[in-house]
Amino acid sequence: MTTRNYHNLVDLCAGSYNWNIKVRVIRSWRGVSKQGEGFKGLNLLFLDNQDTRIHGFVPGNIIDKHEMKLLEGNICSISNFSVKDYKTEEKFRCINSDKQIIFTTYTNVKTFHEDDVLIAKNIFDFYDLGDLSDIANQNVFLTDVIGFIEKDLPLANLINKYGQQQTQIKFTIVDGRNSVNVTFWDSLAEEFEAALYVAQEFPIVIIIASAKITSWQGTNHPTPQVEISNVTATKFYMNYDYHDVANLRKMLRQPMFVKYSFTTQAEEKIETLSIAELRNLGINYIEKEVICQIKLNTVLETTYWNFYQCPSCYKEIEPVEGLFKCYRCADRNVPYPYKNWKLSVEAEDHSGRIEIVLMDREARTILGIYAPTKNEENMPSIVKLLENRYYTVKLEIKRSNIEQKSFTYVATGIYENPAQTNETGISETQNLNESATETSGSGYHLDDFSQLNFQSPDIKLKNKKKRSLGNKKK
Repeated sequence: MTTRNYHNLVDLCAGSYNWNIKVRVIRSWRGVSKQGEGFKGLNLLFLDNQDTRIHGFVPGNIIDKHEMKLLEGNICSISNFSVKDYKTEEKFRCINSDKQIIFTTYTNVKTFHEDDVLIAKNIFDFYDLGDLSDIANQNVFLTDVIGFIEKDLPLANLINKYGQQQTQIKFTIVDGRNSVNVTFWDSLAEEFEAALYVAQEFPIVIIIASAKITSWQGTNHPTPQVEISNVTATKFYMNYDYHDVANLRKMLRQPMFVKYSFTTQAEEKIETLSIAELRNLGINYIEKEVICQIKLNTVLETTYWNFYQCPSCYKEIEPVEGLFKCYRCADRNVPYPYKNWKLSVEAEDHSGRIEIVLMDREARTILGIYAPTKNEENMPSIVKLLENRYYTVKLEIKRSNIEQKSFTYVATGIYENPAQTNETGISETQNLNESATETSGSGYHLDDFSQLNFQSPDIKLKNKKKRSLGNKKK
């Protein structure tokens, strides 16, 4: 036992339930059935003060009891759980470990309001890009990698061999010695594209945690080609506040990086405007995007804090006589619709006030959790923790904002400015998590890295591939 009677994660073993651990939640994601219908449970990655990680699983029938305590970044004590040895057939483990924690109906979780400096904010187990071919196509463990984004292609829509629509984005990462192609699929692809447009430093350093490594050999390639892709547990972090990110960026001026031509699909420059300037834009701004630095004053109390989405076409659906149907999918029944956030907030800066609508991706970015799946008429109290915090937000200018002078805007990207938030005196007990820009599930983390003051080489900025608003997934 360790200080205050806590066990170390490395000492856990099957056969006992009387465990008591103190850990940080460093990642979480929802598990779904193989058919993609219904949640199996909540997956978690824990870290203790010995830098040991372990995977945890909360069965679906007790998620509501614990989920709000297990936000990413939280310090928790967890007791009375079981430890399970992985079976040989259990594949794609999020870390290189032979055991996991399983919550039971007797498991107790306590959240500490104060941080624990002895437990790191996060930790990764990076595999060298040049060695990935050694582990390609093994399906037991997932892998952590790090590198610069050398070039990326626009988001693409395609139909797979099963006739299902999918979204993908392709890019390349490099470490100075090796380069590897990456393909992200579906929601992670969309989140990656959104993250590019609010990144603050280039070239972007990306960490891909729990990635799937595969290889293939085409007719034009005499040797197998390694590729990185995502699974449900995969998460990426752009320009993350981590020592290996800083060390990699310091290497950027070394000769081995001269051979790379860093390019990105990110826009050349999105204008940063005050709210007063935003409210007085002309018609030439319709369908454009701008950035505002805002303080989020209030989450507006409304009965419409969520919406339901068809899992096939990703369009919003509503219940008819208590049942969900999607008329776009030939009126098919939807027994397990996706439940998404849709929050209305009041925001301000020194020049004025506006209302902002945060759709699901933006709300999850700063809340760190999915919308509660259980039926709730009242807005969950956790959303009030967003108030009195400072954010950089990207807003889409709609025709109604210009022609009807509507001062309600839709956010298409958001991340917190923790330095400004901390200056207001908000205590650690009010923190949503260690950094409010981390998301659950397949998601991303964006940090302002300007304080490092490292010089970076110039990059070519390509024009953003324009997509019509009707093709965007909400």
